[in-house]
Amino acid sequence: MVKIPHNIPMYPMRTVVKLTGVEAHRIRYWENKYGMPRPSRDQHGHRLYTKAQVDLIKKIGGLADGKGLSLVAIWDLLPEVSRSARGSRTTHPRSSQ
Repeated sequence: MVKIPHNIPMYPMRTVVKLTGVEAHRIRYWENKYGMPRPSRDQHGHRLYTKAQVDLIKKIGGLADGKGLSLVAIWDLLPEVSRSARGSRTTHPRSSQ
């Protein structure tokens, strides 16, 4: 389990859903399928997201819903997805098709 710094605001899933408008099952799908975002976990195993991750989820949700873009297109469009937000175990959406 990752140690969570006390000076960084962290948001639980229910708050992320309210802030982004993206359903929890979609966020969990992106995490499980593509490894992003990679939230920290609290002592009970609940997901906790940083402000940067919340912003990224909102951006991805907006592009998927508002612009009708696929995850493949979003993946290629957003440089922050191809860097640290993905993590090392991530598979690019094209490689799983």
